[in-house]
Formats: sequence, structure tokens, C-alpha cells
Amino acid sequence: MRGFTLLEMIVVLVVASLIAAVVVPSFQPAIGGMQLRSAAQDVASALRHVRGLALATGREQTFFLNVTHHWYRVSGRKKPYSLPGSVKLDLFTADQEQTEDGQGGAIRFYPDGSATGGRVTLSAGARKFKVDVNWLTGNIAIRNDDRDDA
Repeated sequence: MRGFTLLEMIVVLVVASLIAAVVVPSFQPAIGGMQLRSAAQDVASALRHVRGLALATGREQTFFLNVTHHWYRVSGRKKPYSLPGSVKLDLFTADQEQTEDGQGGAIRFYPDGSATGGRVTLSAGARKFKVDVNWLTGNIAIRNDDRDDA
């Protein structure tokens, strides 16, 4: 019965390390894209949850986003939910819903399902997702928008 020599084992480990060094970096853009898509879906889900709360409770409910520190909070919960730091966040909402320090703002939902409206833009590199909130209906939609607004 013959086994492997130490030299053969070292050669196999070196070859495996070289292959890993070449292959792993090629997955980084895909991982970043998945994080961006996941963050956009997370924000849209939270917005839908807040709208549902407003409809169910018959009271105004808010979704608050801190674009500087990458977290959001929903009405009725003190816990902030974090978003990846690699994702750039922008919030477009009504002036009265923005914080004075410019770090974020809120989108407010009313008992009839309508909202103050707004948009959360999440971007990483050239990839961009826009989560739109229709002010009249309160509907939330995600758009993959990898081109510039011109």
C-alpha cells in the first residue's frame, strides 16, 4: 500500500491555493450585486410592512431611514435594521419628513394606504436599484436602474 509523500501533498496545496487566488476575486462583483439586490428587497419589504401596519391599525405609521449610518427603523419597533455599508443610500422624501442634520428621513403611511411618497435609491458602483413609494396609492415598486438619470 502506497501513500502520498510530503512533497506531493505540498504541491497539491500550492496548486489549490493558486486556483483559489485566481477564482475567488472573480466572484466579488457577483457577491456585491447580490448584497445590493438583497438590500433593495429588504427596504421594499420593510416599506410594505409599514403600509400594512397603517392599514391594519388605522393609524399613521412611519419608515425611517438613516442614510449616513446605513440602518432603518419601522413604526412600533425600536430595533434598527442594518444595511450593508458597501451600499450607497439616498432618500428622496417630503421636506417635512427629512431630518435637520441631513442624515435621513421618513416615509409616512396613512390609514387609507396612501403615503407621503418618496424614493430610496441603493447603489454600488454602476448598479442601482430604486425603491419607489407612490404617494397616492402607497404602492411600493423596485426598479433596477443601472443607467444614469439624464
